[in-house]
Amino acid sequence: MAFVVADRVQENGTVATGTGSVNLSGAVNSFQTFSNGIGNGNSTYYTIVDPTAATWEVGIGSYTSSGNTLSRTTVLSNSSGNTSLISFSTSDTLTVFCTYPAEKAVIQNISGLTTNPAYTATASISSPSSTGVYNYGTLTYQDTNIVSEFSGNFNGYIYAAIQNQSAGGIASTDYAIYNNLGYYVNAGINSSGYGAFSGTGATSGSSTTLTISAVTTGNLLYGASLTGTGITAGTTITTQLTSTGTASASPTWVSGGTTGTSQLYVSSLSGIAIGYLISGTGIPAGTFVGSFTATGNGINLVNAALASVNTTTNASGTYNFYVPGGVGTYTMSAAMTVSSTTITAQVLGSFNQPNNGYLYSYSGDLVVGTYSANSYRIVTNNNAIDAITAGINNQIAFNGSYGTAGQVLTSQGPSVAPTWSSSGYPPALNVTVQQNFGGFL
Repeated sequence: MAFVVADRVQENGTVATGTGSVNLSGAVNSFQTFSNGIGNGNSTYYTIVDPTAATWEVGIGSYTSSGNTLSRTTVLSNSSGNTSLISFSTSDTLTVFCTYPAEKAVIQNISGLTTNPAYTATASISSPSSTGVYNYGTLTYQDTNIVSEFSGNFNGYIYAAIQNQSAGGIASTDYAIYNNLGYYVNAGINSSGYGAFSGTGATSGSSTTLTISAVTTGNLLYGASLTGTGITAGTTITTQLTSTGTASASPTWVSGGTTGTSQLYVSSLSGIAIGYLISGTGIPAGTFVGSFTATGNGINLVNAALASVNTTTNASGTYNFYVPGGVGTYTMSAAMTVSSTTITAQVLGSFNQPNNGYLYSYSGDLVVGTYSANSYRIVTNNNAIDAITAGINNQIAFNGSYGTAGQVLTSQGPSVAPTWSSSGYPPALNVTVQQNFGGFL
């Protein structure tokens, strides 16, 4: 049934047992009953007061017309300073009323700001409208299925800002758009320390296993190129095997995770993120959080290369989740002998460099262009001339010029834009063949 909060709902009542439901006995003068204000089967916020014993309880309960009772489902606060049911005296008359508890209230502070842990909109998004279920201002047009809308009118910039203030080795700020299959397009920017690492590490003799004993800065990640005494140039990290650092979260197993499966459910996902290293019963070394299930606290298991990983035994007990790239053991791309030394590393690839902004598609093609008769243009350094222009007939211009028929694009070196040239063809190659009776000479 529904959750209902109504004005001026207050009755007297008693309890048959101290922590049981309240038997309501009628509205107080100038108030309405729970039957009229809340309705049969509906839940509400309540306050129960025992004036005789000076005890009280605030919580969530449900009204039932049969018997005219109010259940006490969840306690939010009470006169004992906890969230346990108060054991009211069965001989005292209680005051019961509908309330707006501080624990659930949305409050505007003195600066005009509101704070609340979460907000779920239930407004319709199907009808044509100029606002969304989340909105600021009003659009100058209508459309259907507007989830969110923000508009303004200001002679200056208006923007929506997202910032990750961490400089950590795996920190980035991202905006992702998903389809029904979970394919997505991602726009983001890396932190100033993304993909970088420095710390102390060593091997036990000649080995591919590198043990990191201390971290100075950053995170040592899959694909990072290593530098240090005894490390051959071009050596990379192929996976993290274990972590001996402090776990970010340690929930308990709930379900799933039978031998040979790649998914399990835990008691909570708090403190866990995609990419975190996992350890626990049945989890092979080098297993990470690949993704979460659509509902519940489910985790899909993958390795560093994002291939599914199966449990080796039935899941049970506690599972530890670690931020990747810390103190622990790693596999290198080649065996070598490394005495305890300072190690630095940087993940390879354009998407993994510090301060780089990026746009990419995952699982689907990325199509970039125009949807009308307009050119597609690429500009660097806010230059007045396009570096590359794709015209409406797919003609291509470089440095603002399409050239003429028959011309070729000629490099002018690393510091100058290329130019179209008619002299770019190689000279004709003349071949003379002589032959006599004895064969080719």
